[in-house]
Amino acid sequence: MTELLLPFTPSPTCQADRGCDRAPCFQARFEATAGQRRVRTRTELCAQHLGGTVHALTAWARDQGLKGEVTVLAIDLPDPGHS
Repeated sequence: MTELLLPFTPSPTCQADRGCDRAPCFQARFEATAGQRRVRTRTELCAQHLGGTVHALTAWARDQGLKGEVTVLAIDLPDPGHS
């Protein structure tokens, strides 16, 4: 079974663009192994930035010579004041 780890304190806004003030509704995760090194990254995105960011992430991984997996999760952030 794949372990599901969501961030402890999710970002309140989309992380794809500093100018985007939309709430994220997706989390894109990339996991790969490069020799003994494990590479993991994730970002939280609004629907508008999902496709472009996943494309950029896969292009970056390819340029780095990494082979891995991109997982996209639909997320629902808690209401303000709730954990």
